[in-house]
Amino acid sequence: FVYIELDTNAGGQIKIHGILRYRGGSECGVVRVVDDKLGHRRPCIPRMIGDKISVDTDIFRARAVQGSFPVVRKISASFVFAAESPDGVVTVGVAARTAEEITVSGKSDIVGIVIAIACIMPAQARCMKHVVDSLKKEYAPDGRTTVWQIDCVEHYKAWTLKGVVDNAKNKAVILDEAKRLGINVVDSIAVLENSLEKPWAIVKLAIASLRTDGRHAAEMATQAIMGMPVKVLEKKGDWYRVQTPDNYISYCPGNSLQLVGEREMNAWRSAKRYIVTAYQSQMVAKPGSDETVSDLVLGNILEYKGKSGKWIKLATPDGREGYVAQSDVKEFAQWAQQKPDMKLVEKTARRMMGAGYLWGGTSTKVTDCSGLAKVSYFANAIILQRDASQQALTGKKIAADDWKQARQGDLVFFGSKSGRVTHVGIYLRGGQYIHCSGRVKINSVDPKASDYLTTPFLSISRIDGEVGTAGIVAVKDHEWYF
Repeated sequence: FVYIELDTNAGGQIKIHGILRYRGGSECGVVRVVDDKLGHRRPCIPRMIGDKISVDTDIFRARAVQGSFPVVRKISASFVFAAESPDGVVTVGVAARTAEEITVSGKSDIVGIVIAIACIMPAQARCMKHVVDSLKKEYAPDGRTTVWQIDCVEHYKAWTLKGVVDNAKNKAVILDEAKRLGINVVDSIAVLENSLEKPWAIVKLAIASLRTDGRHAAEMATQAIMGMPVKVLEKKGDWYRVQTPDNYISYCPGNSLQLVGEREMNAWRSAKRYIVTAYQSQMVAKPGSDETVSDLVLGNILEYKGKSGKWIKLATPDGREGYVAQSDVKEFAQWAQQKPDMKLVEKTARRMMGAGYLWGGTSTKVTDCSGLAKVSYFANAIILQRDASQQALTGKKIAADDWKQARQGDLVFFGSKSGRVTHVGIYLRGGQYIHCSGRVKINSVDPKASDYLTTPFLSISRIDGEVGTAGIVAVKDHEWYF
């Protein structure tokens, strides 16, 4: 087995990965040609033509060409060449080290040479792995928001694709690409989306803790709050793998969810609902009673059942009924129509001053740094991405050095010297920002300020004016809610 790689500057950064395998008296193999300048990632599958293996190199936009591999019975090491002719045609060729002379298809100047290194992976399996890995980088680059777990198992004339993806679109992408390349596959890819009888759920507790795996000892990933709709992807014992409206995927205990089918979900979307706008509140058995039905936090959504004086009768997603002070809630559809209000975002964040830090916290009871940003913006009916590193990719970008141009409500990002984002705060004014680090507090990005922190300041993202762009969604426009 031989694995061949070449880097050169012929018409762009060209990389050639090839494997030749001796099997049953004939040669088979695969070559991967990548033109980074054009941004392509495409494997080229060789076809037997007489006594040669033909490789289609139509990756190059200038002209479709063909290179040929001489038949080699014994391969211990090889030389690989890439050449570009004056008219821009690129050809590739391989010759055995033991050959009397080196053969390169076409006549042109040699621009690069490398020696092949031993490789134990079968040619076909490596080829399919390249295909799947390349597609994953394009369609499922963030494992926090997508499920893409595919293994390639080699068989004689085909290979089995085993594993799971979260949606049918990603499965189709894989199968369509294999078909386009002429690769025979056995499809054993499961799609999690809509695989259960009840593919939806509504969080029924004021706060539910979601984890990275279906066990209480697993790391907490995030939190979901009452009335939040979630897509149910998979059942794992007493836990469910779910996706929250920000596309974040994690595991939730089954006793925190009210599972529903499509009909029930549609009924909930069309029902009259109220949302908690108070920092924290309570649902009680009777107006003015001390008998608690459920605790409530900012952002909880409940179904309307009636009114009694200054009290609103509401029901939790699992059907528990009680009364909430009218001053603590607003009609949900009306609330969702509010316009971006950075004063409200700041007010919400300031209400959490002094609250402790909890990794994965995303509620007014306790939060982490990105959770504080999410909670504050959700009060303004705006859904942000879950983690700071995801939030940093959204909104209008402003350089950290230009912090004097920052406005109230902008997100400010911090991290490592290498540029890795690990922390986020909400800009206030005069260089100050509010954030959660140990507790919710205020510091400054101004090196001259007494409350300046030395953590590398990386960037600023403006959310105001960017609602509706990638990663910033208005609740009223999110189809899971309406």
